[in-house]
Amino acid sequence: MRRRSADYAGNNPPSLLYEGDYSHAQKVIFSFKKPILALTILFLLSFASSVFAADYRASGNGYNYPEPSFRASMSLDVKSSSLGTSWLKYYYTRLRLSLVSTSITGISSDGNTATVTGVGTVNGAAGYTFTVTVKDSSPDAIGIEIHNPDGTLYFKDPSDGVTHDIASGNFIVEIIKTWSGGGSDNLASNPANWSDNTAPQNGDVIVFNSTSTKDCTWDIGIIVASLNINAGYTSTITLNANPTVTGSVTITSGTLNAAFSTITVKGNWTNSGSFSSGTSTVILNGINQTIYGNNTFYNLSKIATSAGVLSFETGKTQTIVNSLILTGASGNILSLRSTSQGNYWYINPQGTRSISFVDAKDSNNIHQTTIIPTNSVSSGNNVNWRLGVGGSECANAVVILHRLIFAKI
Repeated sequence: MRRRSADYAGNNPPSLLYEGDYSHAQKVIFSFKKPILALTILFLLSFASSVFAADYRASGNGYNYPEPSFRASMSLDVKSSSLGTSWLKYYYTRLRLSLVSTSITGISSDGNTATVTGVGTVNGAAGYTFTVTVKDSSPDAIGIEIHNPDGTLYFKDPSDGVTHDIASGNFIVEIIKTWSGGGSDNLASNPANWSDNTAPQNGDVIVFNSTSTKDCTWDIGIIVASLNINAGYTSTITLNANPTVTGSVTITSGTLNAAFSTITVKGNWTNSGSFSSGTSTVILNGINQTIYGNNTFYNLSKIATSAGVLSFETGKTQTIVNSLILTGASGNILSLRSTSQGNYWYINPQGTRSISFVDAKDSNNIHQTTIIPTNSVSSGNNVNWRLGVGGSECANAVVILHRLIFAKI
């Protein structure tokens, strides 16, 4: 540990002594004779602590059985940057114990495990404190300890450990990384460009917002929980690496320039901002996924290994410039659906198509070339598709006849 002192000229100079590097987690010792300067420096250190602190979130719901046949349920949504609106509920059937938070006082995270503290009511009585542990694993696990208003132990599960595996549900522990643009370059790999002065790692939630409108060059090939380009961000994120997103990609503002990258997405794809596809490939590898907004993809691929649904926002158009791959498998049909049944979603596949083992419905192909999938069926209301069964042949015949008539004119 280093020890330094700073002296200032002038009458009654203050002295500053600190141990270690500048950090909110390390010991800082002050001796001031000018209280205004003391308060100023304390404020700056407090501000730096809040700016560079990591933003954690624990959310989800599920239940386990502390004792056979007696269910305990928990639900929560806790975020360190908005503790005032965070909440937690717990109910245990055997004791008819109902805990409802009235104040979340803190959250910390160690990898995939979050610890939440707070104050709440138990069966309507106020003044109880609690500590909850949430583990985002396989399976997820939860633990809880409740203390009476006088500090004595009221309830704990598990009684001999920290967490107890859940029987059903899903809990998520996330570290939220917000682009701050504080570095001397535009690189995502530069820790100084992020709100907590650490570069994103696997499992992080990535956020771009009004905190900084500086351009970003994404140069780290990691697996992130979600990619969120939120309102207030007005610049461009250029992908120079291949991100994998286990959740959703959301483009609300600004521009995502995919360049020549490959983006793999397990969740939904939402675009109400600007997506520049370049020569990129978007791979959808979830089970049930939805594409929102008007999009122009260069390559779009979804190869389903189990039965699933790919939904498209009603009234929006998906243009695929180069290669479109939509395939299921025998016994595992990929269903193509509108977000509003009976209303068209539009597709414009301008390049090659590899489409098989799909069940299409409510699709309007606006490209001049009919889509002809193999081993596929129609659930009706498709235009300019030629599918095996399901009543779409008439609609397709009308489109073809219409083109022939106008070709003669």
